[in-house]
Amino acid sequence: MYPILFHFGPITIRSYGAIVAIAVLVAWLLARRESKRNGISPVLIDDFLTWGILFGLAGARIDYVLFSDLTSFLRNPFEIIAIWHGGLAIQGAVIGGLVGALWFCRRRNLSFWKLADTLAPALIIGQAIGRIACLLNGDAYGKPTDLPWAITFTNPDSLAPKGIPLHPTQLYEFAWDLIVFALLLLLRRRSRREGTLFLWYAGLYSLGRFVIEPFRWDQLTYRLGPYSLSTAMTFSALAIMGAFFAGFLLRSRQVRSA
Repeated sequence: MYPILFHFGPITIRSYGAIVAIAVLVAWLLARRESKRNGISPVLIDDFLTWGILFGLAGARIDYVLFSDLTSFLRNPFEIIAIWHGGLAIQGAVIGGLVGALWFCRRRNLSFWKLADTLAPALIIGQAIGRIACLLNGDAYGKPTDLPWAITFTNPDSLAPKGIPLHPTQLYEFAWDLIVFALLLLLRRRSRREGTLFLWYAGLYSLGRFVIEPFRWDQLTYRLGPYSLSTAMTFSALAIMGAFFAGFLLRSRQVRSA
């Protein structure tokens, strides 16, 4: 596609960085708007933004380093922090961001579930926009296919294999994320228990990722005995089960306190 937007003298503006910056901006603005609905000061969202980005980047990089080529990274430790060379995993970013949110809420004496509900629509719309960045950059690409909607990358700077019709997995996830975003906007009007909206986000996003992941050609994997398993599918399955379990606990707690 278009990995490089333009050159400005010696400076190269890459599409991935530009689109991700837009995704962060849109997510931040939406989170500020949602904070007013949930009784949280928008200033708290501003304060959390930097920490959320830092924890998210750390989680995304750790996920990628652990499950891509750990041996190579250990031979070249500097590459572990060289995120400008590429290599971030979105599920690791979400996990890292949640760790940051737990720390932030404990520090500010704020309800984690209330903050999580506030951030849920912002997270999924940010992820949707981020998949456009992946499409332009040529990463998160799909397996070869002869389907009529296959996409073929020809730009030499693209990360995807060139000249091969591939599943547009970036667009699959983009579409699913938009569906989840629309559902969350509907569900937030009906949710009464803190944490419910975030758990819907976690479960629905993970369901889509679990279904789409087998079409990916650049999966991060790990070994379990003789089997090679997808990291994303494992995380997704755990997230779905965790969302169900946490939802059950929240509902039980409400019944006991009623």
